[in-house]
Amino acid sequence: MTGKATSALPDRYQEGWRDPFEARIAPALQPGAVVLDVGSGRRPAFQPDQRPPGCHYVGLDISEAELKRAPAGSYDEI
Repeated sequence: MTGKATSALPDRYQEGWRDPFEARIAPALQPGAVVLDVGSGRRPAFQPDQRPPGCHYVGLDISEAELKRAPAGSYDEI
């Protein structure tokens, strides 16, 4: 190992994950849903304008500081 960083990532990182993730979650993301976003930090998986009416959105992260860096209104509870 040369100690030199490489920018090439394994092929599995080239696949997009967002579309399959959203397709899998969409059926459960209904009005009144309660969402626990684990590891969300400053970037919740779904922004407030992407959530159904009455959705209660909880952010959970090992770093409270990261959660507090999220835009205002990102979480109903942390």
